[in-house]
Amino acid sequence: MVNYKEDAEALRCGLLAGYVTVRETVAWADAVIAREPAPDPAIIEVALAGRQPPADVVALLRDVPGDADPIRVRRRLLARMLQVLDGDPTHAERIARWLYQLAVHGELPEEAFGWQAYGLDDTFELARTGVYGSHAAAVTELREYLHRHSVPTAAEPGAAGDVRPGIVPE
Repeated sequence: MVNYKEDAEALRCGLLAGYVTVRETVAWADAVIAREPAPDPAIIEVALAGRQPPADVVALLRDVPGDADPIRVRRRLLARMLQVLDGDPTHAERIARWLYQLAVHGELPEEAFGWQAYGLDDTFELARTGVYGSHAAAVTELREYLHRHSVPTAAEPGAAGDVRPGIVPE
């Protein structure tokens, strides 16, 4: 059986941050079940969780067996944030606040994601209060950060084009 843990972790992080829905998560599990002759029971549980609150589905996703590269998982989350931002720029400040929280809690290690995540939310605050910059410039800076960090560097696993955009593989 294929290792689906990285997909599950990317979905789990997306659910926690509010950038993935339970419906998308169930659709992923349904697709895995359709592909696998004997899917893991944890994936079947996720497929049956369509009416569960996101917190319960997050717990179910933790039970999916396998290994996941945390850097690749975070890059996929950032790719999803970029998709959301491109679809609706009004989410920019919320995304910047999430990036700050991820950085503060050690979920965006500086070696892989730089230090900018600590200050992106401040960029919006400075623009809003008229101290420095504009909202449009802050959105551009956020978009550039997400674009730069949602793809692997040459030294990371998956750099040869194996990283899939967004949260779930296409």
